[in-house]
Amino acid sequence: MKKLLSITILCCSLSAVAQDTFVNEQSINSSDDVIGTARFVGMGGAMGALGADMSVIGWNPAGIGLFRKNDVSITFGGLWNKSKINEEGRGTGTFDQAGFVTTLKTASDVCPYVNFAFNYQKKKNFNRNFYADSDTDYPILISQMDQLAEIATAGYDTNWNLAGLAVDNDALSSWQDAEGKTHYYNKYYCSSNHYIHHSEGSLRAFDFNVSTNINDRAFLGITLGVDNLDYSSWYNYYEACEYDDAEGKTQYGNYGIGRDKHTTGYGFNFKIGGIVRPFADNSFRIGVAIESPTWYKLKSRELMDICYYEGENWALIQ
Repeated sequence: MKKLLSITILCCSLSAVAQDTFVNEQSINSSDDVIGTARFVGMGGAMGALGADMSVIGWNPAGIGLFRKNDVSITFGGLWNKSKINEEGRGTGTFDQAGFVTTLKTASDVCPYVNFAFNYQKKKNFNRNFYADSDTDYPILISQMDQLAEIATAGYDTNWNLAGLAVDNDALSSWQDAEGKTHYYNKYYCSSNHYIHHSEGSLRAFDFNVSTNINDRAFLGITLGVDNLDYSSWYNYYEACEYDDAEGKTQYGNYGIGRDKHTTGYGFNFKIGGIVRPFADNSFRIGVAIESPTWYKLKSRELMDICYYEGENWALIQ
């Protein structure tokens, strides 16, 4: 029985990482996600020289050249990746991949096959939820309002930051020392707070491929890729605060800040690749692939709200 061996000796990927223009937490070209066909995921994406799988179209286009008959592939998956504190999480189903390859047999013995393929594949999931809160009978140690008071007291430029907004909207109390310096402080103590961060969307690739087979010893291919981005996220931070006035009556005040962001766009790239089987009686292969940078055109919209509540009044700052 012939022993099968497939090793990727060299896989060169020349790529430029796009500027992180749409989210600080994640980069569209830097991902730990391995998404694709079950075979591709099961091998951790290490198929640069193996080929004959639809998901390899975006890694080494020459891998499509190993197909010798028409093929259709559809892959569904599941996502259970919610980080949470004091919140129930649930999984969601995903549609990860769909593609086909058409094999044309030629009359040439040198180049017996020419293949045409198309594949849709999800490159990255942005579906994330994070929730954290604190509820205690005593003042908690971390309060953003306390931090804003420290920044304002330190004398930093507060024209374009949260500390300046808090001062301008009387969200902080103040006093002056003997030298005339203004000191700001938060007259409330924070009895509870919570933070929620939600994101959704995905980066999807639509790949078009042409590949060929030369004497069953060399395989060449080229892929034109079109990426589509749809990303949405929002976060909210909220503090519930209180203090006792001179009459011993408890007064309440709340502070919150939130952001809503949505980015869409598309990009283009191309890849060329080759796979060589140097020994006729051995399945040992060498794979090489070169990928261009992805040129993106993105459109982003962002809205930030800052609210401060005291008694019967709300102060909304946008």
